[in-house]
Amino acid sequence: CLSCPGGLVCPVPGTSYPDVLCPAGFFCRRSGNSTAPNQGSDANTCPAGFVCPEGTQEPEPCPAGSISTSLGLSNGSQCEPCPAGRFCAAPGQVNYTGDCQAGYYCPAGSSVPTQIPCPVGSYCREVSDSPAPCPVGTFSSAVNLRSSDQCSPCTAGMF
Repeated sequence: CLSCPGGLVCPVPGTSYPDVLCPAGFFCRRSGNSTAPNQGSDANTCPAGFVCPEGTQEPEPCPAGSISTSLGLSNGSQCEPCPAGRFCAAPGQVNYTGDCQAGYYCPAGSSVPTQIPCPVGSYCREVSDSPAPCPVGTFSSAVNLRSSDQCSPCTAGMF
C-alpha cells in the first residue's frame, strides 16, 4: 500500500485510486486519512495567518498587508486587512508588524510604515490612519509633516 498523496485524502480503507481532495480549511501534505484531518504536520487544520483552499498540500500565507488569527481559513478573502494606523510587512502574519511612521499615514491594509506620505496642508502623527488638516490660521506647502507644530502661521491678511 502507498501513502495517500499530498492534496488528497484517503478516508476509506482499500482505496485503489485516491480522488478525494483535501477539504477547504485543511492542508494535506501526505497520508491524509480523513475529511477533517488531525495528523500533526502531515495533514491538519489550516494554521492562523494562512489559507487552505480545497486540495491544499501546503498552506498559503495571507498576503502582506493582512493578518489572520483564525484557524481553518479556506479563501484569501477571509484574511483581514492590517488595522488602520499599523502595517503588516510579511505574508502569513497573525498580528501587525508595527505602527505607521510619523509623517505618513497607513489606511487599513498597509504593508509598510511609510505607506502614504502626509500631503501638503496636513500633518500625520505616528499611528495615523488618515492625514489631519493644519489648524485654522496655519498652512503647509511641505509634505510629511509630523505634528501641527510644523504648520506655519498664515501671513497677515491671508488665509
